[in-house]
Amino acid sequence: MGCLLLRLTLLLLALVQATHCCVFCQLKSKNVERRFYRLCEYYQLAHGTNYCTKYPMKEVFAQFGLDVHAMKVVTEKTHRVLRVIEIKLERIRDMEDYWDWLVEVKLPEMSRELLCPPSCYETTKVINCSTCKTQAMRCWSRKTCYPEQMDLSDTRILLAGGSAISMVAGILICVAEFRYTK
Repeated sequence: MGCLLLRLTLLLLALVQATHCCVFCQLKSKNVERRFYRLCEYYQLAHGTNYCTKYPMKEVFAQFGLDVHAMKVVTEKTHRVLRVIEIKLERIRDMEDYWDWLVEVKLPEMSRELLCPPSCYETTKVINCSTCKTQAMRCWSRKTCYPEQMDLSDTRILLAGGSAISMVAGILICVAEFRYTK
């Protein structure tokens, strides 16, 4: 019996650690983490699923880094959303939608503001969303931040290609003119 209880405790601990997110790092007085897990359990029972979101693993959050202010903003918003869902349990489906939106839209947007040029140069201090610890993170490349814009290497390739085509065209025109004048 004791061994079974130990295994269940370890399994629960692993599940709790698996869904750790940066919104749990700040404002401990709001009990966002406890509220999330309670609503997640309710969601799983109501829908008969193993997870309450598409993003249950904490590895998903390792790519995000926020400063203290941004993290407090996200935590406060999450607190408010989960509180509304907690009051109106018939809106439990919104929990999955909100959490997925948070991971797919809001956290990348806030991380982009902090880790992209011009606000970031080489490295910056951020709070890692999977560990809740302040660390130095490398700034994202221009290609990552602005995929629709060309970076320096793309510009060099384009200029070199254009120059090569111009030179070849010029040589062909010279050869044609030289033969025509003879």
